[in-house]
Amino acid sequence: MRSLLDEVGVHLSDVFGSDNILWVEGPTEERCFPMILRKVSQIPLRGTQILAVKNTGDLEGKKSEIIFDIYDRLSGGKALLPPAIGFVFDNENKSDQNITDLKKRSGDKLHFLGRCMYENYLLVPEAITAIANQYNFRDGTISVLEIEQWISEQKQNWIANKIRKGEKEENLTDDYWLKKEHAARLLENLFKYFSGGKVIYRKTTHSVKLTEWIVKNKPEQLQDIANLLQNVLERSPEVNSPE
Repeated sequence: MRSLLDEVGVHLSDVFGSDNILWVEGPTEERCFPMILRKVSQIPLRGTQILAVKNTGDLEGKKSEIIFDIYDRLSGGKALLPPAIGFVFDNENKSDQNITDLKKRSGDKLHFLGRCMYENYLLVPEAITAIANQYNFRDGTISVLEIEQWISEQKQNWIANKIRKGEKEENLTDDYWLKKEHAARLLENLFKYFSGGKVIYRKTTHSVKLTEWIVKNKPEQLQDIANLLQNVLERSPEVNSPE
């Protein structure tokens, strides 16, 4: 069992006192998803612990069934860990068939975000502007309009590239872009551009800061994730329904 714990990168102290575990993509989600449940869904976690898996890539390849089995063995019966109520991962623009196959391998415990990655939900110009000014990207204040215009330019470049590759322009809507864009890379480039390279975008720091701003000021932007997490919790027999 100790070797299995090492395989998934978990210490017993991480889950001491927990009734069950919801496994998520990484450390950013481990910090942000509880915040979304508390502030947006207004649902107490109670005995549920949200933990990052060691390497989600292991769950997608040939090792997936083995890895899922390890998680089940660690969290079933007289195991060392509380039961796993589910896994919530980035979509990463997977095909519908790939998603279906992975869900089947997981015993239908695997869930995917509706967009490419968590950062796709953080592309809120007002939030980005607030964080940019908080970190003093430049001597003068950055405006929301500047952020909006820069993001719009990136979106138009993305659309033009898709058209060159043969995609139909009428299908390349704002919602489609927001779903498919590699948002973490976009935020990295945005931070570099507006800070002149002084501030490097770090997911575990700046995604958390953006989440904190959004749940306080525009919580509706995270409602889709809140609904997904709430659904995972409520459908699990290991979790009591919210009062």
